[in-house]
Amino acid sequence: MSDGGGQDRGEAAAPPGGDGLRRYRVAVVLVVLAVALGVAAWAVLPSSSAVSVHGAVLRVAVKGPLAVSAVDLQETPMPGGSGVTLAVSLRSPQAQEPTPAERLSIAVPDPSRPGLACPATALACTGPTDGALTVIARFPDHVWYRTAGTEAAAPYKFVLPMRIDLPGVRPNLVQDDLDVAAALPQVSATQQTAGSNAAPVYLSSVVVTYRQAMANAGAYTWSDTAAAPLSIGNSVNWSYLAVTDAPAALSPQLDSGVDLTVQGQNTTAVFLAGALLGIAGGALVAAITEAVRA
Repeated sequence: MSDGGGQDRGEAAAPPGGDGLRRYRVAVVLVVLAVALGVAAWAVLPSSSAVSVHGAVLRVAVKGPLAVSAVDLQETPMPGGSGVTLAVSLRSPQAQEPTPAERLSIAVPDPSRPGLACPATALACTGPTDGALTVIARFPDHVWYRTAGTEAAAPYKFVLPMRIDLPGVRPNLVQDDLDVAAALPQVSATQQTAGSNAAPVYLSSVVVTYRQAMANAGAYTWSDTAAAPLSIGNSVNWSYLAVTDAPAALSPQLDSGVDLTVQGQNTTAVFLAGALLGIAGGALVAAITEAVRA
C-alpha cells in the first residue's frame, strides 16, 4: 500500500544527514590509517646522524736520548666513560739502556672543557697553546724487555711501555652500526743527548702502530683503501710513519668507514618508509575529500 505521495508506508525513511555521517566516519577511519602509516614509516626510517670525533688526542711526541724505531699506541676507555687510557710503547730492534730522561708529551684539545684535568701521574701540564693542553709524562727507567709470542719475531722486539689516564679526553674512534670515524694522532720522535744543549733531531722512518678496539671491525669498508687498517678480531690497527719535522698545525689524520651491509638495509628501509608515507598521504587526501563532501 502506498499513500497519495507514492511512498510505501512499510519503508523506513532514511535519517536526515545519514549519508553525511557515513562520510565523516569514513574520513575519521582514513585519518587514523594515515597516522598509523606515518608512525610505521617513522619507525622503519633509519637514523641519518653521522659520527664524528671531537675532543680526542691530537698529538703524541716522544723526546729523549733514545733512538726509537717504532711507537705503538693503544687507547681504551676509562671506567664510566670519564676519559681514555693511552698506552704507549717504544720499540727497538735491540735492548736500550734504562734512562730517566725519556719523556712523553700528549696534546689534547680544549682545556677549558669540564672534566678535563691534568692527570695525577703526569709530570706537568702546560698551555693552553693553540687551543691545546700538553700533558708531559716520563717513561719508566727500567730495562727494556723482550716481547714474547707472535711479536717475538717482529723487527722491533724490545719494548718499553707506559700507560697514562687522560680524564675528560674523548676517544679517537667513534662508531655506530653504520659509520665509523677515526682521528689518527700525529706522532713524532726526537732524540737529544742527555745534558746537551744541541737542538733535538727528528728521527726518520719511525713506524707508528695505532690500535683501537672496535665492534664488528671486519664489516666496515674504509674510505682510504690505501691506508685502511688491519682488522684483527674486535680491533683495528693502523700503521703509518711519524712526522719528521714540527707540524704546522694540530691536525690528526682522519679516516672513516661504512658497513655496506647495514647501508643496503638502510636503503631498503628508506624505500619502505617512502612507500608507507605515500600511502599515508593518499589516505589523508581521501579523508579530506570525504570530510568536504559530508
